[in-house]
Amino acid sequence: MIGLVDGLGFFADALILVGVWMVGDRRIAGWYIGLAGVVLSLWYAAIINSYPIVFIEIVFIGIYVRNIFLWRKKPTSGSS
Repeated sequence: MIGLVDGLGFFADALILVGVWMVGDRRIAGWYIGLAGVVLSLWYAAIINSYPIVFIEIVFIGIYVRNIFLWRKKPTSGSS
């Protein structure tokens, strides 16, 4: 069981890194992939009973959701 839990944490970190890389390329999907990674990381922290990390992950979820909404409101360059 420990191997599966550690694999979950590794997969969550990989999703966060891919999401950050995609945001750097100006892709909205990067925010969604990063958010999925943060949610999995929250689940991992809850499984291992690390409550300070759970609190930090909840803050990061708020940041990701806020940035997704801000990105959607951003006007495109070709609009009049």
